[in-house]
Amino acid sequence: MTTTLAQRQIFMNDIKDSFEALYFNIAHLDNQESIENIVTILYALRIASHTYEEYALQKKVEEVLALMLNHQNEHNAKIVRKLYALVEAMVYPYQKESMLTY
Repeated sequence: MTTTLAQRQIFMNDIKDSFEALYFNIAHLDNQESIENIVTILYALRIASHTYEEYALQKKVEEVLALMLNHQNEHNAKIVRKLYALVEAMVYPYQKESMLTY
């Protein structure tokens, strides 16, 4: 799939919004609804990163998602660290190849 600059910018805005939603839900991990929201956001990020060929982002999202699912959506310190590492990542908007930095 070839993406236009406008599609890429929309993708970047969606990533930013998703990361903000993750921050909010990480702050409320004691709430079951927040955990469900985190899993939903991770699934959406996985699909978007695959669609826009952001393989570095997809790998990080899948890693956190796998941890969440393997622990039956129960959080621990490792999962929280991985979630914060994910939302602190930056995806550069104009790279032809995926660029994910911390």
